[in-house]
Amino acid sequence: MDITPILASFGTAFVTVLLGYFRTTKPEDFSVKKMLATLIIALCVGAGVALFNVPADNVLVYMGEAGLTIWIYWLVDGIYKYATGVNK
Repeated sequence: MDITPILASFGTAFVTVLLGYFRTTKPEDFSVKKMLATLIIALCVGAGVALFNVPADNVLVYMGEAGLTIWIYWLVDGIYKYATGVNK
């Protein structure tokens, strides 16, 4: 299995997260939950490309149609709330 798509997806997501962090004017505007969800979604897309040899945009569409992207956001939100005790 070629892991290049996984690494490329993760790298692209990481750069996107950093740009999102640096564009905000106040550090408190940065959302750790969104960052983690973005990275997990990118890893899932990369894994889908590597495992099933399907273009990345198709994998993302399949994930969206199956509701997996929102499930990932909810999962990250729940884990974050449990781990930090923050109920925002």
